[in-house]
Amino acid sequence: MEIVKSAYKGVKRADPEALVYGLGGVTNVENMISWTKACLELGMGEYCDGVTIHPYAFTNTPEGANSLEKTKQIRDLMDEHNMAGKPIIASEFGWSGEQCDDNLQADYMVRFNALSHDVFQMIYWYVSQEKQLASTGENRFGWTRAYDKEWAEPKGVASAKPVFLAAANYNTLMTNAKSIGKIDIEDKNTYIYQFETEDNSDCLIIWNIEGETAEAVSIG
Repeated sequence: MEIVKSAYKGVKRADPEALVYGLGGVTNVENMISWTKACLELGMGEYCDGVTIHPYAFTNTPEGANSLEKTKQIRDLMDEHNMAGKPIIASEFGWSGEQCDDNLQADYMVRFNALSHDVFQMIYWYVSQEKQLASTGENRFGWTRAYDKEWAEPKGVASAKPVFLAAANYNTLMTNAKSIGKIDIEDKNTYIYQFETEDNSDCLIIWNIEGETAEAVSIG
């Protein structure tokens, strides 16, 4: 804790406007709660402007993962330890193309963002370009394909994947959007979330988990 305290004070002394986020680096969602609780009980919240976590869903769907529920538990812990109002950032997150195909990877990104719109201040996807490793564990997360022709086949080197295009469209439409809430309907396999975009237009993000599709439709 003394290291955290010294680092926080050093950063603020050098730049009072700089933000210091702590607790990140725990990828296993089951361990996030115990780690966060232990750190906050030691007083770490006093020396953080927010909390970062890695809420990977791995092979689960956005709707089937428990990462959002775990994140809400972290929010409760923050509120209990004088961190109410301080943000949570997903500083590492994503689905690998080894776990789902490229189109489903894009769908999952949109769906998770809609589900977590009010949960995270920001979400950082892991990584921008596909890695080229012998281990499949970290391959094919990227938004663009690998720089090596053999790894990028059958697509072009460094070409944009569907998740890149989905993220670009999502951010264009949803940056600074306000969440109105979930619209419940009889079909429990269909999810509808309503938002008000930055230009005050209404927007619905709708998907059905049986069809594995996602789309955003402006109705303003």
